[in-house]
Amino acid sequence: MPDVSVVVDPQAADASPTNKSISVSPRLLAGCLYLFATPFCAFGVYALSMALRSLVAGDLAGAAYAGAFGVSFSAAGFGLVYLLRRGARVVQAQERMRAENPDRPWLWREDWAAGRIAASGGVLPMVLVGCAVLCFGVSAPIIYVIPRELAHHNAAILMILLFPFAGFVMLVQSVRAAARWRVVRGAAFEMDSVPGQIGGTLAGRIVLPAGVIPNGEFTLVLRCVNRVTTNSGDSSSTWEHVLWTDQRVALSDGAAIPVAFYIASDPPASDYRNARNEIIWRMSATGPTAAGKFDAQFEVPVFKVAETAEQERKAEKVRAEEHRQLESYVHPAASRIAMRLTPGGATEVYFPPLRSPGAALATAVFTAIWSAILWFIHAAHAPRIFLYGWGFFDAILLLILLSMVAAVRVRVGMGEITIDKSLAGMVYSRRRIRAGDVKSVSAIPGMTVNNEVYNQLRITYGAARTFDFADGIRDQREADWLADQIGQRLGLKQ
Repeated sequence: MPDVSVVVDPQAADASPTNKSISVSPRLLAGCLYLFATPFCAFGVYALSMALRSLVAGDLAGAAYAGAFGVSFSAAGFGLVYLLRRGARVVQAQERMRAENPDRPWLWREDWAAGRIAASGGVLPMVLVGCAVLCFGVSAPIIYVIPRELAHHNAAILMILLFPFAGFVMLVQSVRAAARWRVVRGAAFEMDSVPGQIGGTLAGRIVLPAGVIPNGEFTLVLRCVNRVTTNSGDSSSTWEHVLWTDQRVALSDGAAIPVAFYIASDPPASDYRNARNEIIWRMSATGPTAAGKFDAQFEVPVFKVAETAEQERKAEKVRAEEHRQLESYVHPAASRIAMRLTPGGATEVYFPPLRSPGAALATAVFTAIWSAILWFIHAAHAPRIFLYGWGFFDAILLLILLSMVAAVRVRVGMGEITIDKSLAGMVYSRRRIRAGDVKSVSAIPGMTVNNEVYNQLRITYGAARTFDFADGIRDQREADWLADQIGQRLGLKQ
């Protein structure tokens, strides 16, 4: 049984994965979902029976169409019933564990309590296949009438082709997910102590599945994420903001990957009290294996607890190892970020434009699509509220894209630090800060593109003022090293 500490944070005592702050009872919500699933089940069974009758009668086309409807609606209805029943069992187990450990929320999940967390490879392949089948099933009968509608000059009927296209995309994604899950399935993170400690460590080992042979280094990333859900119903949206992150490189012994993170004292603890505003700690591990790329995630418990003497010694050891790695870091010659000494003795760091070409390209494509939709809204004479709202976010996207194609030049010397941002050689932003006013220079999470978090630098100065610059640094070790080098040249103890 892993070591368990006593909680000292009173707010963490109510941080439950099952206490979701909903306005209706779970039973009423489950009942509504069962009612929602019933018509799908009934229509699916009825359509399958009609398909069987058509097949017996020799009507193969009718059997195919009815069968498509039957499979699609039965999969949706009975699949939802299965998920509801499985979810109910999980909730009951969590409620029982919560009653047994009212002041230790890290023991309210079976995997957390056991200190062994199974790997997640993302969306399960069967879920994507089910969604693809639903898209194909819904659109199949309507596609049959496309030639007739086109003969009547009804070109709008072609919009129905979006459904089979979406189904095809999901099938491709399901193949990729299956390949990823084949490598990850069976992996688990075994914690040295439960929970991970704010101001302490998250340590243990990732046990690799049997038969998975590593081929090189593994990249381990630990993130504290704030997941927020806005609005409700069809207009709801969920986004994640990275509050804290750390990255390590580890070598496997063939059977497991060692894990050792030092967690700063400022990020918040795991918090599931409000389903619309959660704090989630997530660790990911990626690396090459003979069976393919290993890409797994683990949702881990991290809380503010009283550390034992042994845990404090381990935290200091991990922290010292982090400092040793930072001091021994060698800036790669292939890096596009350059540091040099000027003839006047100042230190200059140059961050070129397009520091992360892949992220810039993805952002440019997304911005182009967003701008095209904005033009369509304008051309369609939609209500101005839609035009203003879409235009506001389009302006934000353009500013983000501008920051990615802009160059940043940092100069430290003559008792100050100067940060210039330029586009095509023209400086459009300049910030000068006295060296004596700077309190710290640190690497923090920046933009997120395709689920990958890039880093930027932050200067804290004056009366707790901050200035962020040089977003788009992909390697966190490089970002930490740059922050340390700039801080040292400002006379700070980094």
